[in-house]
Amino acid sequence: MLWTYMGPDAANPPPLPNLEWNLVPQDQVHISVRVQECNWLQALEGEIDSAHAPLLHGRLDAQGTTSAWIQKRDLRPTFECIKQDFGMSIAARRNYDANTLYWRVNQFLLPFYTLVPPLSPFPDLSGHAWVPIDDNHTLCIFFSYHPSEPLPARTRQLFEEGHQGRESGHPSRHAFVKRPATVPFCDYWTRFTRENAFEFDYESQVNTWFSGLPGLWIQDGACQSGIQPIFDRTREHLGSSDTGIAMTRRLLLEAVSAYRDRGIKPAGVTNPDTFMVRAVSLTLPESTSWVDFGRPHMAAKLGADFGYAL
Repeated sequence: MLWTYMGPDAANPPPLPNLEWNLVPQDQVHISVRVQECNWLQALEGEIDSAHAPLLHGRLDAQGTTSAWIQKRDLRPTFECIKQDFGMSIAARRNYDANTLYWRVNQFLLPFYTLVPPLSPFPDLSGHAWVPIDDNHTLCIFFSYHPSEPLPARTRQLFEEGHQGRESGHPSRHAFVKRPATVPFCDYWTRFTRENAFEFDYESQVNTWFSGLPGLWIQDGACQSGIQPIFDRTREHLGSSDTGIAMTRRLLLEAVSAYRDRGIKPAGVTNPDTFMVRAVSLTLPESTSWVDFGRPHMAAKLGADFGYAL
């Protein structure tokens, strides 16, 4: 990865952010890059929303791990959001059983990073840097990593090759189409586009997959960019499950206004450790605060395992 400072003070650039996925040994992380044809914020908002996961990524049959996701026990999560120095913690609460709650806490890190919690039986952390190319295109830098162990060879194979013709969380080597060298980021465009309906398959939708789309990241990308590159937000009808999206928009506006009006920069500009954060998935007694229990586990420490049972 190449890091570039594009600000006004070239003689005194800020320190590089300490992002855990960029600091672990190479055998613990997998990174992929692709171009997505929509505005960066539109893509980011799709990832911080965890209400969609058991539906959009779910199956209609009884096969596959997505049919057994814990999230499917309760398809109507309740959201709690907490403003943090790094950005926003977006916690989705679901009923696990009569006395237990399941919490998934996604993280938004200013200005364009998202972190997704681990999910058994896939014990890795993941997320994106949603880097703007222009108003209608985003460079999606996707990372998956284990904080203390090498990624299994089978996991890497699924990321790089897909599975039985379907895509995983990362674009496989079969997903890319070569563009002319005159096209920006010519090596990172995929064959899944609005023009071919992201290779939607009706028979698959009827019999197997809720979405009818051929893989995990394609399901997300199709929803984020399938309507139009910049959605007209005046036509939205936000609900309670959109709490995290609404709060993140407000946080971004506040951060921009604070810098424009008072010269106040976000904490991560001068303190690189601000970004040492993890997303978490917690199964807790109803009386236990996810904030108090989760605080030490949301702090990333190089070489340390998750610290709780997945």
